[in-house]
Amino acid sequence: MGKFSKKFIGTSSLLLLAAAVLFAYSGTARALYRYIGSDLRTDGNVVSVGASSLELNTSGSTWPLTIIVDGSTSFAGGYSALSDVQPGDEVRVLANRDTGDFLASEVSKMPDPASYGNVPCDSFVISTATFERPVNDTLYVQKDGIGVRIQINQDTQVEGGTMEDVVPGTQIIVSGYDCRADGTLTAQTIQIVQNEALAMCNEFGPDSIVVRNYSVLLAHNQESMYSPMLPAAVPAGAYDVYGVSYDNHEQSPWDQSINERWKVHGYTGDSQNYVSMATDDLPDGVDFNQTMIGSDVQILQALDSVQLVHAAPVGSGYESVYPVCVAFVPR
Repeated sequence: MGKFSKKFIGTSSLLLLAAAVLFAYSGTARALYRYIGSDLRTDGNVVSVGASSLELNTSGSTWPLTIIVDGSTSFAGGYSALSDVQPGDEVRVLANRDTGDFLASEVSKMPDPASYGNVPCDSFVISTATFERPVNDTLYVQKDGIGVRIQINQDTQVEGGTMEDVVPGTQIIVSGYDCRADGTLTAQTIQIVQNEALAMCNEFGPDSIVVRNYSVLLAHNQESMYSPMLPAAVPAGAYDVYGVSYDNHEQSPWDQSINERWKVHGYTGDSQNYVSMATDDLPDGVDFNQTMIGSDVQILQALDSVQLVHAAPVGSGYESVYPVCVAFVPR
């Protein structure tokens, strides 16, 4: 199997993307989490203030967002300088960046989110983000190094596929509601823009048994090294076995891990009947790879579940990797 090559986004997807960009800039919203291209407009709570920067938590943020301030930055809402901004303040930031951190064009003081009361939540659009993993009813996505938690519920709609198609590495546009009163983002619509990960898992042919995974493996402790037990239905027989890996290297160039590798344990009931070779490490700057982790493997007893296991030594650092799928291809 050759490595899947990237495809251009189709015309219909580009039109949807353009529509999302226009929608993201419309209206005079109360609370914003809107990031398109290099431009950011967001409300957030100030965590710390430095000599030429501030850090703030936005709705759904997984870690504080750093905003640089310089002589071109203007201040409003009662602020006249960065020294007026205090930890705990609610602010609205307009910023942009070419590389590195965001540079603020304006910082404005906003009302405390608690004062919003029962005012309806504002709309948001994040276009285009990379899906990383789900945890219960929360999706973790990344937009150019910004980690965001987005809640889903029974009303969340997926366009261009189903929620099961949104595997790690999927490019998505997310729109929904930003509730600054409780700091949450809730997805109303998830639009699948590009799904290289799923395409790589689907290219093995109709007779292949493909098991998808939605969890991240970490090597820094024993518990994080294992995926959940994943249901599988692999009959006895001879197979070539492949693993597809993902990590967000393109948007995280600082991530230069050298041991983003994993292997497959196959089970019949409680008995472990198969252990694969390890996948290749994901090279720096590469988001996906496909590795043959078994050639002419003889499965003597049908497998009913598999578990994906990090191949790095325990305690060797985080070495995060997303095993997107494992494929058993009949010989």
